Parts: sequence; C-alpha cells; structure tokens
Amino acid sequence: LSDKYNDFIEANRIEDASERMRTLRKLIRDLPGHYYETLKFLVGHLKTIADHSEKNKVLP
Repeated sequence: LSDKYNDFIEANRIEDASERMRTLRKLIRDLPGHYYETLKFLVGHLKTIADHSEKNKVLP
C-alpha cells in the first residue's frame, strides 16, 4: 500500500484539474475494500463537521 501513497502524491501534482480528479477517482476505486470503506467513513465524518461549522467553529 505504501506504493499507493506515492501515486496519490503524484496525482495531486497534476495541474489540469479534470485530469487530476480522473486520476484520483481511479486510485480511490482501486483501493482495497476495507481501505475504501474507511476513507468513505472519514470523508463523510469530515463533511458532517464542515456542515456544522457554525456551531462547532471549525472552518471548512
């Protein structure tokens, strides 16, 4: 999985936004199931925090 880390770093360096998103989506799709589910949970949790930023004073 450590080789995936470098793939994500390289994808984030792609200047063209649509190509960067396409590459990131592919990398996320290719994650093993348990890593994908963990990422999905974390992103959902962070979205909840951002949605309640008025109450919790955490800026999105």
